[in-house]
Amino acid sequence: MSYKHVSSCLLTVASACLWSLALLLGPQVAQARDYDRYGRSTRFQLGFDLDYSATLSHQVFDNGGGGAMRLGTEFEHTMMTLVPEIMLDYHSFGTTWRGDARLISGKFGGRARFLRAVEPGVYGHLGIGSLGGGARYSHAGLVLDVGASLDLTFIPLLDIGIHVSWNRIFGGNGTGVSYAISGAHIALVF
Repeated sequence: MSYKHVSSCLLTVASACLWSLALLLGPQVAQARDYDRYGRSTRFQLGFDLDYSATLSHQVFDNGGGGAMRLGTEFEHTMMTLVPEIMLDYHSFGTTWRGDARLISGKFGGRARFLRAVEPGVYGHLGIGSLGGGARYSHAGLVLDVGASLDLTFIPLLDIGIHVSWNRIFGGNGTGVSYAISGAHIALVF
């Protein structure tokens, strides 16, 4: 079974579960957001990503999948939301050699979303990562991601959305690996 098929199935199941949860619990937990005198609101966020990864610049790596966990705080202003966050992610890539390559990284960064209810946004993170697998391509180095997202934030206590990003781990024999990510995310907002 391919990563693309597994990712597709997991995204479908996760979406169905989230919409069911939102429809059942939404009316009971609906509450007005409290804004201070400057029009700001602050809330804690716990996010989860489910990703499909495609390598862009390496002959040894193939496509793969993975995910991330994010912890942050939403600072809501009138028409903009800023989310500084820390992130731990894991991605697995197929290789032309025996076995898979696994990328684990810890990053810090943030998101900026615009408008309300349906919020387009941008994000970026910087951190340290380790690419493990065969001795030919294993290394640790600086990790960077830059991306765009689209979030639905009208469900109380829950933000859901999709994202795409360009990512790179620097270092190693070929001075690093670039890969693209597309996926879906959910965030519990307290």
